[in-house]
Amino acid sequence: MVAKNIIAVLIVIFMIVIIANEVRFFIWPSFGIPEQPSGPNCGEDRYKFDFNIRSRQDFLAAIDELKKIERRGEEVVPGYTVAMWAKSANFTLNDVNERNSGSLLFNQKLYSVRIPGCQSLIFEMSENGYTAVRGCCGI
Repeated sequence: MVAKNIIAVLIVIFMIVIIANEVRFFIWPSFGIPEQPSGPNCGEDRYKFDFNIRSRQDFLAAIDELKKIERRGEEVVPGYTVAMWAKSANFTLNDVNERNSGSLLFNQKLYSVRIPGCQSLIFEMSENGYTAVRGCCGI
């Protein structure tokens, strides 16, 4: 009887941990809940682009497309801030990192590059075009 109760409690705890991990991906698929900024010039900017990324080459092609986004006068085009960071360098396949999102239900490959001139700023995109620029640049 005690063993059954212990097993039941362990199963409930396991399910709560699984659900807690997955709930964060309902808010923003692929990346989860945004991390809070930790200092000046730090934070995270996200946008959803209409890209279908299946390889590192597709990711580099998407960056080339983002470089075409321009500011229109005083109006900031949606995704302009993300595109601005993409313009900062010409990336090669050797610059591209690949990892999984960490979700069981929303698992996707994430492709990323480090932004030159910023020690910890990373530009990252999921297979379905969810994009994040996260980290710090400057002091």
